[in-house]
Amino acid sequence: MHDYYIYKAMSLMKRFLIFLVLSMFCTKGFCQYKICGHIMDIYGMPVSNVNVQLGDTYDGASSDSLGYFTFVTYEKGKMFLKFSHINYKSVSVEINLDSSFQGMPMRIQMKEKNNILDEVIVTASAIGYSKNKTVAISKLDVYTNPHSNGDLSFALRTTPGLQNIDDKAGFFVRGGNSDETVVAIDGVTVKNFFTQGISNIAGRARYETGLFKGMNFSTGDIPVEYGNAISGSLELKINDIPDENIFGLGFSPVYATANAGTLLSNKTAYVEGAFTYSNPTLYYPMFLKKGWKFTADNSALDGTLRFQKKIRQNDCITFLSTVSKDNKGISQSLEQLSINNKVRNFYMMNLLSYQYFLDEKTKLEFSSGFSKEKNKLLVDAVDVGTASRDTTDDVMFQLHAKMNTFLGNYRICFGLDYFNQKQKYNANRFNEQVFGSYLSSMMKLYRPLSLNVGFREEYSTYYKKVFFMPRGVLSYNLGEKHSLSLGIGMYSQVGNTFLTYGLQPANYSRSSQYNFTYQFSIHDNYLLRVQLFDKNFKKLPRQNNLSGVPIVVSDGSGYAKGLDVFWKDARTLKNFSYTFSYSFLDTKRDYFYGGHYACPSFAAKHNASCVLKYYIPNITSQLGISYSYRSSMPFLINENNNIKDIPHIHSIDFSYNYLFNIKKIRGVLSLSIPNIFNNNSTLGYQLMNNQGELEKLSSPIKQSFVISLFLNLGFDRRSEIINSLIN
Repeated sequence: MHDYYIYKAMSLMKRFLIFLVLSMFCTKGFCQYKICGHIMDIYGMPVSNVNVQLGDTYDGASSDSLGYFTFVTYEKGKMFLKFSHINYKSVSVEINLDSSFQGMPMRIQMKEKNNILDEVIVTASAIGYSKNKTVAISKLDVYTNPHSNGDLSFALRTTPGLQNIDDKAGFFVRGGNSDETVVAIDGVTVKNFFTQGISNIAGRARYETGLFKGMNFSTGDIPVEYGNAISGSLELKINDIPDENIFGLGFSPVYATANAGTLLSNKTAYVEGAFTYSNPTLYYPMFLKKGWKFTADNSALDGTLRFQKKIRQNDCITFLSTVSKDNKGISQSLEQLSINNKVRNFYMMNLLSYQYFLDEKTKLEFSSGFSKEKNKLLVDAVDVGTASRDTTDDVMFQLHAKMNTFLGNYRICFGLDYFNQKQKYNANRFNEQVFGSYLSSMMKLYRPLSLNVGFREEYSTYYKKVFFMPRGVLSYNLGEKHSLSLGIGMYSQVGNTFLTYGLQPANYSRSSQYNFTYQFSIHDNYLLRVQLFDKNFKKLPRQNNLSGVPIVVSDGSGYAKGLDVFWKDARTLKNFSYTFSYSFLDTKRDYFYGGHYACPSFAAKHNASCVLKYYIPNITSQLGISYSYRSSMPFLINENNNIKDIPHIHSIDFSYNYLFNIKKIRGVLSLSIPNIFNNNSTLGYQLMNNQGELEKLSSPIKQSFVISLFLNLGFDRRSEIINSLIN
């Protein structure tokens, strides 16, 4: 027994010696190095979520909430340790991993970026996306939102601050009418951003979402760069030059589209053309309600030409031209009345922009635009022998010059604008020239506190008046994830009174806005934004018939106050994301026809929406469901201020997207089913006769579905969608 224990002990000792020898060889061949340190900014404050990576390896870590990082590597030799963060300039440090490496903690200092190209996307009252990571609503969210069917304007209506009015085109922001929001592409104001709607079918955005790399929608605190708006602003940035040629085709029962783009001059220039033909009479007649039918020609042709040329590394010229011709005709036959509606529309928009960098801190931008729209509108009540035939023309030329520069901790923005607008309503004309200038400065008072203050000034040759509009936003960061901001501003606009009614506006409308915001965010995964707002209107246009001749006076007033809530979760459940928004609005204003101070017919007290999306990697498919709700709101039946409430509206929409790859062809097959429960919502009322009988207004189209197929060669937008869904 004693010999047995001695044998066991010697056996264990032998194994231990063998293990020790092998460990020595392993340690000699695979030395382990510990790399650690502390990352701070120039003020000595810790910087969290910094990506730390060793050369081109997979070794690395992220800094914690106190700025510390640590990781282990088995690499050897001289290598670079890279530190990167979206808001700070990258840092690279050379280290030598050999026997002399001590592993002492590093002290890394990072400087904040002076971002000229990538402005802050989510500000006090803004929501959108940029070419970097999604902040609030992404380009993908627009494509896959079941409520939008790929249309930018309908996707934005599921965000707080906007009214969900499916039968009207435009953005109705916090008690404001659709013409109170300005839209700009690369700094050029876009008139008539939406196609003409007809008979409770809203027009859509004229421009494809994929054309833009960035979008910033402000429901308050409109930047000083933009005038002629008293409620909101939408800024759009055209894509950069792609890396390769593209060719795409799209088909559905309603339209066919094709686009092709090619790189020139050693990939420093790019030209792309797109063409779309659509005709609802090929498919939608089977979905029309009883008594409705399409009349005449209902086709539309759209063409877009885009050219870009790099002069130097960052200097670029961009040209965009859009031309479209749209014909619509639909009629309704009722027991007592038959109504024909026709629209003939021609639209053209040309845009030219040039950005030039003097140095790393100063950028100059020059842009110009020319647009023209002509409409022929016919509403014919056959049985009662009444008809209205109106022709409108809207022509505008504009020039812009802008400078962005940094002076220490100050960001200075200065610009000049010129607008020449000519409008015609039947035989009446309205011509105006506007000269504008603006100046703003963003400064850091100390690290958590920043101030953006500025003003805009405009002179109108028609009114012979100068309009001065100060604006400012004070922001306070409560750490990496929390922030507070207070925005105050004054705004003015001439609006579309003339094009809508053919009456000369008496003065510019004015508004003042106050916005207080709390925001919580973790990258693009979680975002909570709660905002209180208070807006006051004055000098609103009203029609006055006391003299027997209709004229417009500018003594209308109004207010809007309430609460907006937005929540986005893209990380809690794998491959699943959802957004929720809610708006409470208390608003009143004078109606255009005058003498009645009440809630306008385009504003509901409660608006809510929820969008759910689930991505299935195994079959590269995405499912989407959206729910939207709007409470009741008043409807103005005629100019005699006859008002009747529209009942509340709720709707559920569904979409399915399948992404596939056949050799070099990438494709997306989409199924869209709006209003899956076929709710026949009341959209308004119309008078049937002189006895005051009313007919409910609703969409001419009952519950329907659309299947679309998109094929692509070249730039892989399909991979972009998949990566966005997974990340």
